[in-house]
Amino acid sequence: MHAAELPEHRVRMLRRNCPMAETTPRQVLLRMLPSSVAAARAADALLVLRFRPGQFVLRGEPLAAIVPADNAGALEAVISRAIHIGSHRTLTQDSEFGIAQVVEIAIRALSPAVNDTFTGVACADWLADALLTLAERPPLEGNWYDTGSQLRVWMPPVRLERLAKLAFDQIRQASATTPAVLIRQLDAIRRLAPRLPDACRRALSDQADAILETASALVAIDRHDLDAAWHRAHTAFEALPAPRAASRNTSA
Repeated sequence: MHAAELPEHRVRMLRRNCPMAETTPRQVLLRMLPSSVAAARAADALLVLRFRPGQFVLRGEPLAAIVPADNAGALEAVISRAIHIGSHRTLTQDSEFGIAQVVEIAIRALSPAVNDTFTGVACADWLADALLTLAERPPLEGNWYDTGSQLRVWMPPVRLERLAKLAFDQIRQASATTPAVLIRQLDAIRRLAPRLPDACRRALSDQADAILETASALVAIDRHDLDAAWHRAHTAFEALPAPRAASRNTSA
């Protein structure tokens, strides 16, 4: 469910009533989520957050919606306390930012002006480790239920497959003529595949195929090494078990 899909007459759109949110674009930090679930349950309402932590908010954009609209009064103060608007992204609740920082280091290193292959390879390793660390945490699907299994808070989810795409895309694009980095990415995919959740498998498989396509201009000897790395990665995918069912987040 998304705010845009809710019936207009049942939704109260809320904007943060402070100059920072109304006049200056900022980044979102969400806090006190359990208390927001409890407050939504007490008001018998659904709180729909339009941004996840770290997303950029344009001036005057609505931050949240309350359904039904007549229950908005009881939740406006809760939303004001729960959503913090800041001028910079931080690693707090914003795992996407950490991935983006390492990607930025890699693509700067791989630029023609620098041409630092070793840093690009190292970044591929550290990004793989970061994805593994994130996979070991409980998944954040964006749906928060009360103890009665009623949906009370929704926000855009931070999906691991999105982070995997972020970790590979731009480095792959910057490495079309740098086989060492592409091969290291394929090796990371091979090693990650058995250890990441089922939902992330398709993203990793797509990245492996994209790397193979990116390398079409490589000389024969480099292409041979990359093809071998691609086959090792897909062999790892073929050995994986069938997907498992997903779980819920419950609070309050």
